[in-house]
Amino acid sequence: MKTGIGVLKTLAVVITAIVLVSNMTYGKKCEAENNVKEQIMEIACHYCHENFSADVSQSHVNCPHCGETNEFSG
Repeated sequence: MKTGIGVLKTLAVVITAIVLVSNMTYGKKCEAENNVKEQIMEIACHYCHENFSADVSQSHVNCPHCGETNEFSG
């Protein structure tokens, strides 16, 4: 049977491992989000029908001509 100090050391190692693994997972998620490349396309505004370049990887973009928000699945 472990003594009080042995239990504390084991608990400290387990907590450290959990923190390290969770930080590694979070870092990979952030890195994946930052690696999304822009997908620039020429689109027509849904409202004024003027053409403009937009990043379609985003969920919405404002028209530079009329200022309305164009929403699309990115």
